[in-house]
Formats: sequence, structure tokens, C-alpha cells
Amino acid sequence: MPTIPTFKEEKEKWAKKVVSIVVADTSSGVLDMLDIDQQRVKNLKKAVIQGEPDVEVELVNDDLLEMLSITGSKDSMVDRFEKIAGSGLTEIILGPLVTGKCRETKEEMLQEIRSRTAQSK
Repeated sequence: MPTIPTFKEEKEKWAKKVVSIVVADTSSGVLDMLDIDQQRVKNLKKAVIQGEPDVEVELVNDDLLEMLSITGSKDSMVDRFEKIAGSGLTEIILGPLVTGKCRETKEEMLQEIRSRTAQSK
């Protein structure tokens, strides 16, 4: 699952572009199992194949972003990691993040995770 922070220099448009590629590269069998708008998925795959980046970005809604990526602010991303951890996740592999400031972004996220872990003890 792509990890796309938008709290650095990256914008939501970039996150949507990455998710459009994920949708295009994911088998229909897998996508059919998800609770997402299947017609939107078909239209999105068509836009990717036809090379229509503006249409791709327009078709990626919040549901697709939530289902197929971890993106947003530092707090919202760590919230997602915590939610996933509640399902039994025991490890998170961060890398490479889709951002120009990869190392700095990872460190900020890890600091937030450490801070929350310390507060919960």
C-alpha cells in the first residue's frame, strides 16, 4: 500500500495519481472484493490506459484514497497505522515514501509514532 504524505511538499493530486496507477495495476478480481464504486474503477482504468491524467485525478475520490493508500497529514497517517495495528499488524515498512524529502518525512512520522507510544504507557 503506497504511503503518500501530503504534509510535506507533495499535494493530494500526487497521491491521487499514485492511486490511479495502483488501481490500473490491480487485478479486477482483487478490486471486485473491495467495497468501492466498481464503475468508477472501470472508468479510472480506462483513463489510465488512454493517458488522461486529469481524468485520472478527478476519478480518484476519498474512498479510493482511503482503501488503496495511506496518505494525508502526519497525524492522519499515524492514525491509519494505529487502526491497521488494531487488526493485528505487527510491523510497518516505510519506504520508499513518495516524497522529495523522504528521510525527513520518515523521521517526522516515526517521532509521532514514538510520541504516541510513550503517551500510551
